[in-house]
Amino acid sequence: MTHSIDTVDGRLLARIINLTHRFGCSYTNLSARREGERYAATIELCGPADALRRLTLQLHKLNSDHEEIF
Repeated sequence: MTHSIDTVDGRLLARIINLTHRFGCSYTNLSARREGERYAATIELCGPADALRRLTLQLHKLNSDHEEIF
């Protein structure tokens, strides 16, 4: 499962990595680059189906909450 992230705060990537481990999942590839004042990242996740489902829901919530702040 691949997720793309676009943010102004690079710390969000660290939060996503921590959440990935907390939900019992792992990542097989992570690429991040800075584009001006924004960060663009792609992360490939793997793990049990239910854990990935719960992690995906949490990532969507985290990303939408983060966009409201900035």
